[in-house]
Amino acid sequence: MSKFIKNILLIISISVFTGNLDYAQLLDYNNSNYKLIPKKLVYIKVSDKKNKQKFEENRSTSNNGFGYTYKTTLNQNRNNNFLREITKPQSLTKVSFYKKWWFFVLLIVLFFLLVYVFYFIKTYQVKKRNEALMAMVKDRTKELQREKNKSDELLLNILPASLVAELKVSGKVRPRRFNNVSIMFTDFKAFTYTTSVLPPEELVNELNEIFKGFDSIVSKYGLEKLKTIGDSYMAVCGIPTEIKNHAINTVKTAFLFQSMIKERNKTSPIKWEMRLGIHSGSVVAGVVGTKKFTYDIWGDTVNIASRMESAGEAGEINISGYTYMLVRDFFECEYRGKVAIKGKGNIDMYYVKDFAVTEPEQKIYKTKNPNLLKQFS
Repeated sequence: MSKFIKNILLIISISVFTGNLDYAQLLDYNNSNYKLIPKKLVYIKVSDKKNKQKFEENRSTSNNGFGYTYKTTLNQNRNNNFLREITKPQSLTKVSFYKKWWFFVLLIVLFFLLVYVFYFIKTYQVKKRNEALMAMVKDRTKELQREKNKSDELLLNILPASLVAELKVSGKVRPRRFNNVSIMFTDFKAFTYTTSVLPPEELVNELNEIFKGFDSIVSKYGLEKLKTIGDSYMAVCGIPTEIKNHAINTVKTAFLFQSMIKERNKTSPIKWEMRLGIHSGSVVAGVVGTKKFTYDIWGDTVNIASRMESAGEAGEINISGYTYMLVRDFFECEYRGKVAIKGKGNIDMYYVKDFAVTEPEQKIYKTKNPNLLKQFS
């Protein structure tokens, strides 16, 4: 017999998942002065009938939270025979949870979960930021569109629509000559006296209402309002788009002007009397100015048209001999004779009295010229 007896601590674990008792860990200790010193670790199969009975004689059980642990202490002699000897149970060191396989699986799952959450939050933030930027862009676009519309409206109040388009494309408007246009000037009789007796606000309101009415009429027959100077209103037909019936349309517009003034005088405390002159011919048209655009016309035709207005009488439509030749088949005119005007000598003038028609709705005119009748209709 050896002086030293080996003490063997058998630790048998039963899994809470499987409940199997097939294998046990065999810790081999050297016994020296009753001090157990670990020597080796081996596995034995305890399900064999020969060994299972030996282990069951000295086992004790405890629940460590993960499974059932069975502890038994046996003596072993040199002949490897198992002898029964119960000694004080030895302490069992519990395996840390972070060393177990399921903990590593859990860490991996948590890692991917955190990556997904981080990706989701970042994607959501980017989406919201993009939506905010898109909303800001839409608001700015709408604001710019409103400002553009305002600018276009201002330009359209100064320039004809076709010239506004040309100005946007090329940045300038090319001057052009128009050979067949009719120009109309209006002016109020005794306007200087009226300005001296009327309060400024009332005077401006009166002119504004009258000129607003004129503006709606000129657009009806294709005339272009050029400007107002004081109480004078200037319009032209045949620019920037040429119109065959420019003289006829201008005279028709003049009738509507005079008719509007007469109707207004029936209810207004201020009784306006207006002179109106028309002349036809050729002009040069163009845009001048850089900060304040002005669309204007130049030529002798403009000067003569202005003289037609000043040489006429209030309530009448005074036209030149050339304009008369263009409209005589459509209007009843009264010859005034040759009238002297400043810088031009004596010029034939006519008063337009009425339409040369019996039924305007059916467009039946007093003319023997079928071509003129077709033009007018």
